[in-house]
Amino acid sequence: MGFSLSTVLVYSDEGVDQFGLSETLSTLREGLSPSLYEIRTIDAIELKKGNWTKTCSLLVIPGGRDIPYLAKLGKEGMALIKDYVLNGGSYLGICAGAYFASGFVEFQKGGPLEVLGERHLQFFSGKAIGPAIDKDAFCYAAPLGARPARILYREQELSVYYNGGCYFSEGLNDPSIQVICRYLEVDGHPPAIISCKVGKGRAILSGVHFEFSPGSFGSSSSLIQKVISEILPHESKRVVLVGDLLKYLGLKINVIN
Repeated sequence: MGFSLSTVLVYSDEGVDQFGLSETLSTLREGLSPSLYEIRTIDAIELKKGNWTKTCSLLVIPGGRDIPYLAKLGKEGMALIKDYVLNGGSYLGICAGAYFASGFVEFQKGGPLEVLGERHLQFFSGKAIGPAIDKDAFCYAAPLGARPARILYREQELSVYYNGGCYFSEGLNDPSIQVICRYLEVDGHPPAIISCKVGKGRAILSGVHFEFSPGSFGSSSSLIQKVISEILPHESKRVVLVGDLLKYLGLKINVIN
C-alpha cells in the first residue's frame, strides 16, 4: 500500500481574491514539504461532501469577500468546517477568512461597503472590525486600500502587506485566545493575528496578508510599489512568521538555511 499524503486545502470559489489565492498557495508550497503534504484547492461543492476531513491537515480560507463564502458554503459547509476543527483539525483564516471565522463582522460601519452581522464558525467569539487601516480607502475593484502594516511580533517590528483586513475586539480575555501580533499604527495596538483553541483543534485568524511575498507583484501601480519598498526589508522576518504560524497549526515546515 502506497504512502498517502496529508492534504492542505485552500478554499477557492466565489468571493476568493485570485491573486491572494495564488500567494497563499505559493507560500504554503514554499513552507511545507511536498513529501508530506498535497497542497491543493477545494471548492464549495467538494467541501460540502465532507470527504476531505479524513486526510486534511489544514484548511485555509484566504482573502476576498466573506459574504459569498456564506452563500456558497451555507449552513452545511460551515457545520462541516466547525466539526472538523472541533475534532482536531486546523484552520487558517486570512483577511476575509478571518472575518468569516469570527463571532461578528463589523466592516466599514457607516460607509458604502458596510457589512454588519453574526457569523457561524465563531472560532473567535468576538468582533472582527475593519478595515483596520485607512477605513475609507478600501475598494474591491482595485487595491486602493493597500498599505504596509506595521505589526509587532516577538517584540520585533515588521511590515507586511495589508488591504482591508480586520483587528480583533472583545472576547480577548478568553484563555483559549492568544494574541500573536498587534498593529503598531492603530490606536490601542489591537490584535492583528490571533490563535484560537477550538475543541481539540486550533485556528489562526489574521487581518494582515502575511502570505504576500514582495517579489510576487511584478510591475504595479505607484501605490503598490511604495508598499513593496516598505515591506521588502522585512522579508526574512515575514518568512519566520509564516513558519511559526504553520508550526502552531501542527504542520511540519521546510527548514530554510
